[in-house]
Amino acid sequence: MTFLTSFCFVLLGLFSVSQAVVHTITTVNHKLYPGSPEYSHYYKRHQAQLKKRIGLQAYRSRSQGILTTENVYFSSVANISVGTPAQTFIVETDFFWNENLILIDSKANLSSVSQDLPAKNTFSSSQSSTFTDLSNNFTSWFGNGHLANDILTLGDNVISKVDFGLLDTVGSFLSYFSFDGLLGLAPSISNSASSNLTSVLNQLATALDEPVITIWTNNNRSGNGSSAATVGAVDSENCESNWIYVPRVETDYSSYSFHVSSVEMTLNENKQTLGLNKTIIIDQYASSMYLPASLEPWLVNATYAVYDSDSGYYKVDCDTSKAAKLVFNIGGESNTTSTANKQLVISAADYVVYKKSSDFCYLAAHFSKYIHVLETNIQFMKNHCLALTSETRLSGSLILKLRLLMLNNFNK
Repeated sequence: MTFLTSFCFVLLGLFSVSQAVVHTITTVNHKLYPGSPEYSHYYKRHQAQLKKRIGLQAYRSRSQGILTTENVYFSSVANISVGTPAQTFIVETDFFWNENLILIDSKANLSSVSQDLPAKNTFSSSQSSTFTDLSNNFTSWFGNGHLANDILTLGDNVISKVDFGLLDTVGSFLSYFSFDGLLGLAPSISNSASSNLTSVLNQLATALDEPVITIWTNNNRSGNGSSAATVGAVDSENCESNWIYVPRVETDYSSYSFHVSSVEMTLNENKQTLGLNKTIIIDQYASSMYLPASLEPWLVNATYAVYDSDSGYYKVDCDTSKAAKLVFNIGGESNTTSTANKQLVISAADYVVYKKSSDFCYLAAHFSKYIHVLETNIQFMKNHCLALTSETRLSGSLILKLRLLMLNNFNK
């Protein structure tokens, strides 16, 4: 059976509420380069385009059930609303690196914001009857400000009181990008982008039928494609159900990491094994894999690749069905033979790319003795589903604590 080319993250929990609450955000991805005329054109027309696409009334009042967003240079843009009555904002949605909601206060100093950008929507606390000032400050990569609490609405279904940040000073990111703020839906990481702010996912948990977020992405190497985020349900349409479970590894910079003990490959009926004892990091932005030097002969031999010094590429046969599969034993911390290991199959379809301009296929992977982790790429994300499960009720509180990764093997 052929697995649908997709990639999903799911946060699963153990509790529910009486009413089913599910919200879907769909995206179409485009890649534009900063400094180009097309990018400048995007700056000036972006908000008008979104207003037209989602409907002016929805823009003025509240988000609808399914949000259609636009992705530019790997930035996913969504329409959300905060407050009562609803104040609507165009925010960058980040599922991988940021965990907080940050908007711009209506009293903030906007002198640093580029005049080439359309006017930003700012949050007016005096216009919301449900607003609470939390009398505390926060710092972040996006600027500094104060903490607040109000009603966040994602579509018609996901409605919850959340703590969020209001910027008093605007950092460089929002000064040069036409977003009104940031909606981070990533799980917590050690090296957070902000201090004193609470994870949005943790706060949304009680408003959902299931504390689940599923992100489905289907992007090509140039950043074009589509994606959908479903909050409150597992994506059964784009992801198969044959999951494998491994413990999640906590890292400073990645929300989605797990341990790999060893790799196996059967080539010409000879089975080979290499001990690794390293961490795999899921990266949705990388066009190539970044791997330790010890794996270079493995990918080369699996695909019968030949290095071409003129082009600087390892050239391979574009018929990836001829290549051997790499089987990574994951989950057995520091133990290459542990029964706790699960097998993740990586095929050539995960790292062989066709270069249209030169009409050849090559290994989309970089190898170095200075690389001590295994970093995946966009293609891996197209060919596998990944999920995160959670445990709840720690110290009597309702908290999403990510514990297990679930992966779906690609069958071709």
